Amino acid sequence: MNKNSYIAAGMGTFALVFLFIINTNIVKAEEWFLDTNEGELEFLDSPVAKAAFHSDNLFVINRDSLKTGWIKLHQCYSNIDPIFKVEILYQYREIKNLELVSSINIGKAKVLENSVALENVKPGAALCVRAWVRNFYQEADSSYVLKSGPFMRKFLDGYYPFLLSMRIFYPESLLKFESSEPKAQPGFALKSLPENLNLKAWFTGRLNLKFYFAAREAI
Repeated sequence: MNKNSYIAAGMGTFALVFLFIINTNIVKAEEWFLDTNEGELEFLDSPVAKAAFHSDNLFVINRDSLKTGWIKLHQCYSNIDPIFKVEILYQYREIKNLELVSSINIGKAKVLENSVALENVKPGAALCVRAWVRNFYQEADSSYVLKSGPFMRKFLDGYYPFLLSMRIFYPESLLKFESSEPKAQPGFALKSLPENLNLKAWFTGRLNLKFYFAAREAI
């Protein structure tokens, strides 16, 4: 297995994983996880540098999402580490309509089923994709939870600073935001606004997220 592989980001109960490949052999994410230790989550007291790897995520929950669990995802990455080849592998249990929206300072980008293959990634590289993902669940008590993670930036045995932005739009007439895991704290700034949540987090290690909602009416 290629020990130079680089895992950078995760999303959903099923990980979204960056595989930065040094040679032409693609390393499976599950094999990588077996050979590494768990990363202890540590929120940083001050924001990471502007040039740090940044994952910006937008989720849109609509009325149908409450019945189907499918929500719209728009996701952008900036300051991707320069590398000759990289494969962004989406390991969602359920994902559909994955599309490449834009790319900057990337020689070639191509969607391959549940992954995006990149070549000749240069300094200042950025990438945006969109898709539909199923990570919004109804609980036994009729409440709802959106699950996302693990997010991480890892090289060999070390975890590196990660800047995460996330916005979650939802129909306020149908849902009421209740709480999150983790809760708001230094390094994890969560604002609840009319019909949306706004998160900014800077951390090292592995971050898993849960956002809990109560139903305002029978769906």
